[in-house]
Amino acid sequence: MRQAFTLLEAIFVIVILGVLAAVALPRYLTVQDSTNTNLVKSFTGTLNRTTGPTMWSESLAKGHRGSISYGSDPSKFEGRALRYYVDIPVLLDPTSVNFHNCVRPGQQAQPFLRKKGTGIYNIFCLDGNESHSPYFVMDSNNAHQF
Repeated sequence: MRQAFTLLEAIFVIVILGVLAAVALPRYLTVQDSTNTNLVKSFTGTLNRTTGPTMWSESLAKGHRGSISYGSDPSKFEGRALRYYVDIPVLLDPTSVNFHNCVRPGQQAQPFLRKKGTGIYNIFCLDGNESHSPYFVMDSNNAHQF
């Protein structure tokens, strides 16, 4: 009765594991990138469907014409961080929120919310006005033209 692998069997197992890793790793990274992209897309949708309209209505109620880019602290809206309104995915840097980067139509925007580390996408903001709530877009660039 054998109690161990032979050297030849161990080498074959290592070679097979190496081939599997070489095939699986690129697929895993592609799936991970796709998952991260979809997460940021979903978060952008949440900003557009719930968070933006909530802040917009608060701005209208306080007499700021629907704009969310006012205030002395660019990291806060009405004295509260974005985290007060929505959970920010770990892929995005919550310390990078800048409400002053919400722009008017025809202007080029800097990121409202930046990617963290090696992420692909930033989120940009078109400021609200009396007739529409803020609009958020995801873009792989460091600036976005509205």
